[in-house]
Parts: sequence; C-alpha cells; structure tokens
Amino acid sequence: MRISWAGIVMASVLLAGCGSSSVPTTAAPTAATSEGQVVNGADFSMVVPKDWFVLNMQDLDAKGIEARMRGTKYEKGLPTVQGFAGGEMVRFFAFVPEFESPTITGNFNLVILPADAEPSVVLDANEKQMKTIGKNVAVLKDFSDIPNSRAWSMDLVAMPVKTVSLVSAQNKKQYVLTLTIPGTGDLEKAKTTAKRVFASFQAR
Repeated sequence: MRISWAGIVMASVLLAGCGSSSVPTTAAPTAATSEGQVVNGADFSMVVPKDWFVLNMQDLDAKGIEARMRGTKYEKGLPTVQGFAGGEMVRFFAFVPEFESPTITGNFNLVILPADAEPSVVLDANEKQMKTIGKNVAVLKDFSDIPNSRAWSMDLVAMPVKTVSLVSAQNKKQYVLTLTIPGTGDLEKAKTTAKRVFASFQAR
C-alpha cells in the first residue's frame, strides 16, 4: 500500500514560504455557483471559495501552469507548482488569500494515491505519518460525513505553518485534502474554512 504523501505536504510548505506582493491575482475562470468555484476532476469534485487562485492540475501541463501564474503575486511558487503538472498525484492546488502574511501564503491541495488496504489501516497509517512530520497533532472529531474519513490539525516541524487535513479511504484510493496556513494564522478559522470545503468534496 502506498501511503507516502509527506513530500507533497512539504512541497506545500515550501510554497507557503513564497509570501505575497501587491501584484494582482488573476486566475482563469472556473464554473461558479453562489457558493463558490466548482472544481471537477476525473475522480473528484468540490466547491471552493470564489477568491481562491485555482489550479486544476489534471487540466494543466507545465506551460499551462506558467501561463496561469506568470505576472501574479504567486509567481515565486511557479517552479514548485510546475512539479505537480499533469495531476498524477496532486489533482488540485489553490492559493488561499484568506490566510496570507508578508512571508507566508496559505494553500490547499488534494493528493490522490492508491490504497488497497482496509480503510481503518489506511487512516491509521496516515495518522502515524502525520506524527512524524508534525507536532500538536489533534484528531478532529465529527469533522466530516465523508465515508471512511478522519481529519487532523497539526503544526509542521519543518516550518512555522499549521495544517488542517482530511483523509478518506474509498474506491481503493486515499484522498488527502490539506489546508496550510501561516503559523501565526487563526487555526479555528482555518478549521471552519477547511470543514466547509471538505463537506463539498465528492470522490469518484
């Protein structure tokens, strides 16, 4: 069973260090509802806030990512984001302006990996892995109605950031959704934002 997604989390942490500037944010249009942007992939769908800078990796190659990000305040993160092109593991990535500081940029990603073990085994393995890369790891009770799922919050050891994550094991896959915010950010606010996005998530 492949459960290693820590590298993706750490990539997100590196992106969090990009910081922000006064350059405008311009994202290509996505389908929208009164609740936000609708993001669809081959094996997932979700609704995210309208002001998120959305990159649906399954639809973008490296040149497409560059075209989307060049000239925006997130341009510094371009080399790392281009590593996600094609959506093999990182299906979806978004910069989250709600959680920005002068040195840290919040972001959200969806990682999908194979999972051929029982759901409880997958979730326990993910929790163990989180404890190797984080501190103050807390299981968030009653956080989601998604089948066979578990949610956590934690502080990353490698950088001053916090994360709220959810893992769901279904369809012989594990769906890992992670919101990363500055270490000085409001964790309770992040939980509220993450919970709302998690609630819209559907696996296929």
